[in-house]
Amino acid sequence: MNNITMSLKVYCFFCFLAFSLNTFAADEIAAATPKSEESLRLVSSTDLKKNILVDSLSINAEIYNGVARTELELSFRNPNEAAAAVDFLFPLPRNSTVDGYSLDVNGVMVDGVIVDKDKGRVTYEKIVRENIDPGLVEKVSGNIFRTRVFPVNPNSARTVKLRYFTRLSRDGSSNYYSLPFIHGVNISTFSLEIDVSDTSQKPIMLSSHLPDNSFREWSSGYKAKFAAENLQIKENLWLKVPYLSAKSSLVSSPQASKSYFAYLNELKVPKSPSQLKLSEIDLVWDASHSRRLADHSLELKLLKAILKKLSVEKVNLYLLRNDLEFYREFAIGDVTHDLIHTLSAVQYDGGTNLSRISRTNSAIPRLGKTATFIFSDSQHTFGERKIPNLENPTYIITSGQVSDEIYSQKIAELNGGEYFHLENEEGIGKILGSIGSEKTIFAKINVLDGKVSELSRNYSSSNNLVEVTGILKSNQATLELLFERNNKLADRKIITVSKSDTRSGDVAQKIWAQHKIDQLLIDKTNNKAKIIELSQSFSLVTDLTSLIVLENLEQYLEHEITPPATLPEMRRSYLSEIKKRQSESLSSERHLEKIVKLWSDRKLWWNTQYPLRKIKADKKTEIQSESVSRPSPAETSDDVEGERIVVTGSRISSDFSPDFSLNKSSITIPEWQPNADYLQALEKAPKEGILEEYYKLKSKNANSPAFYFDVAAWLFSRDNDEQGLQVLSNISELKLQDSRMLRTMAMRLKQFGYIELAIETYQKVLLLRPEEPQSYRDLALALVERSKLTNNNEDLQQAIEYLYEVVIRPWDRFEGIQVTSLMELNKIISGTDVEDLNLNFIDKRFISKLPVDIRVVSSWDTDLTDIDLWVVEPSGEQVDYGNDLSQLGGLFHEDYTSGYGPEEYLIRNAQKGTYKIMVHYFGNNSPELSGKVTLYIDIYTKYGTEQEQKKTISLRLDKEDQEYTVGNVEL
Repeated sequence: MNNITMSLKVYCFFCFLAFSLNTFAADEIAAATPKSEESLRLVSSTDLKKNILVDSLSINAEIYNGVARTELELSFRNPNEAAAAVDFLFPLPRNSTVDGYSLDVNGVMVDGVIVDKDKGRVTYEKIVRENIDPGLVEKVSGNIFRTRVFPVNPNSARTVKLRYFTRLSRDGSSNYYSLPFIHGVNISTFSLEIDVSDTSQKPIMLSSHLPDNSFREWSSGYKAKFAAENLQIKENLWLKVPYLSAKSSLVSSPQASKSYFAYLNELKVPKSPSQLKLSEIDLVWDASHSRRLADHSLELKLLKAILKKLSVEKVNLYLLRNDLEFYREFAIGDVTHDLIHTLSAVQYDGGTNLSRISRTNSAIPRLGKTATFIFSDSQHTFGERKIPNLENPTYIITSGQVSDEIYSQKIAELNGGEYFHLENEEGIGKILGSIGSEKTIFAKINVLDGKVSELSRNYSSSNNLVEVTGILKSNQATLELLFERNNKLADRKIITVSKSDTRSGDVAQKIWAQHKIDQLLIDKTNNKAKIIELSQSFSLVTDLTSLIVLENLEQYLEHEITPPATLPEMRRSYLSEIKKRQSESLSSERHLEKIVKLWSDRKLWWNTQYPLRKIKADKKTEIQSESVSRPSPAETSDDVEGERIVVTGSRISSDFSPDFSLNKSSITIPEWQPNADYLQALEKAPKEGILEEYYKLKSKNANSPAFYFDVAAWLFSRDNDEQGLQVLSNISELKLQDSRMLRTMAMRLKQFGYIELAIETYQKVLLLRPEEPQSYRDLALALVERSKLTNNNEDLQQAIEYLYEVVIRPWDRFEGIQVTSLMELNKIISGTDVEDLNLNFIDKRFISKLPVDIRVVSSWDTDLTDIDLWVVEPSGEQVDYGNDLSQLGGLFHEDYTSGYGPEEYLIRNAQKGTYKIMVHYFGNNSPELSGKVTLYIDIYTKYGTEQEQKKTISLRLDKEDQEYTVGNVEL
């Protein structure tokens, strides 16, 4: 790897945390080592002139009984004059769990506290907005974790410590432990210490920067120590660790009456010989964006071995991206050579939608008529996540560090197949031995002697790894492990666990807890409370919990998070103070009355007849000749065909009849012209060469969200919808669980007519950001759009409930959004047969029909960002946050200086002339903002009437303190 480039900015100092920890046989390390690019996924960047410096890196690892406990302490320095935010993704090895995180606060290392994942993120982001020190570790997806630190102050250093334990994979008589480092970056002070216990055989350095004689005999095992200054490491550490089968159980005793145990060992259960022969198979190859940097050579070796073993004569190849595509059929003679050549040349692009691998996929009627082999990282990123239904044996194979094992196992289990994780070349033989053989199940545990409770079991047939955990209530217990095949006893093993194996530390109880959590995660929605309780009791980061570090007692009190046990004095003060404090938040009744007042003000405005002044000719803006200043690119969408929207008809009846009635209107938004280099290159490409040109351009813009948004819009504008959707779906793989990216992608999906996918994406955003009212509102408006196509009142009912949730809840930073949502809620009610909807839960004071001639709503995708909506009326008067009510009755609502919007302009009785719509990008205060801000403008005429028309524009703003003209409404 080259020296850190400027594009990596603040994150690269932490590349060593890539944790590409796989286990390999000694002679296969070079072939099976994953590419370093696969290890680290950048989340965002901060513009810095100088790279972050690594002051020190200290690593301590302890390996015993098939378990590794690793602790890393890193000090890093920001040599710039601006503060930096650290936010990055890293994959942990299989069977690993983060259980400790510390951050320096005022020179003292403070331990993190396990909290509900949503609460941890909300707390972290609120404190970041206050420019105070928080730290956070959270699990993102599968085995991918993210750690976030803010701020790294100018010319200052920070220190973080991360702790995790790993149940090591096994091969024959050895475990394999690996530890990657950042390559080619100077580490001022480096130290490494590895202790290997309970082995009489010396560990072997397979690949590392350390000399092979680093290990010395020590106590009952071996110890290696290494230290250096100004070190640049060129390769990772790979360690082969012999283990003793007699020491396969771990016991920890946190209480005298309760001892947790974990038995981890390789037990060879005889397999039935496989006689499976398949003349034809379906092969699903994951060709999504997330697999573009993976090393596929090992997978192709396995595939060739499968074809040979099963005597396959015909392969039906499918490529999986955002959709499933039948590529072609490979028949006898070319089934191996041509197939491997084709797969070696695959272009990796688009999101991953595993739900499309199904017999119910009408576009692929032939799929699932024979056994199916799926090669994928199983990271479902696009569309609704379901378990594929194939009705025939399905084998799913993952490799590398990034995979969702629980999801993969479920796919295989429900389709009568098996899940395999390919770690090294030796694993090929194990997988081949399992395919087609009768499945062996770890069926039961009998207690032959002693007392145990809370037993849990796990068995991997591909590597014969058996795991048994429980609570030992006697000094010793003898357990009988029963394995079945086709509901018949296939084998039995006898194991013994004893308190004599007790070891200091808490790994055994944490493995027990992780086993329990893994079982509960199969239905994590219904088991959420139990998962959080277990995670907090045993300090484990899971799908539903995070570790957070706060700065002081006031923060712990404000967010109602108990300080760590390592701060006993603060903990006592917290528990004492929390009993005294009364919530200062508004009661539901007081909040409701406040919103009633705001809604009454809106109705008062609507019922006020404002003067309709004559407009002088020289005030009128001519649309066709106007020169506008605006960003590029932008996209528009209409609710009707054609570029101009013409509205005719009179106003619907209301509380009074105005003298003026709107006869005709049009909304004009200037078309954007491609100005990015990559768009110009696509313009020049011949029609048949566009796809090839896109893949060339992608190699230079692979991590740029703007690239995918722009190219997708360009393709859609040329009626290349299929390719446009594939390109857009890449966004789902750039930053896992990034609500900003997903929200923008959902908006584009809705804009381009993919309402189902938009709704599914908005639902993900709501799960990620339930504390933000925009998440409910966005989803509600998308449901309304779908109801127009399906006439489904269930969508309208759900939309009303989501909007009403926005109304009745107090929001931390977005007070005023309730009134905007009430406008939208009442529009739904007024346009629907009320008898078909349940409105009993809505306070009747909120039901009022308030149609308007013009309504403009702006919103954007970025927190801590201020974008002001301006509308210049025909009179020349500008309506904005500083002049929120014009003489013509134009109303502005509400100035959201801290992000997202929506800001709103309304006028009930619009006078003839031009209404010029502008925005002012005031600026942002986000320490994590990278790239441009995406703005959406919805422009309505005759809002809330049968004659309503709408136009939507989305554009990106990149220059702060800049004014942009969006478009005009001409009456």
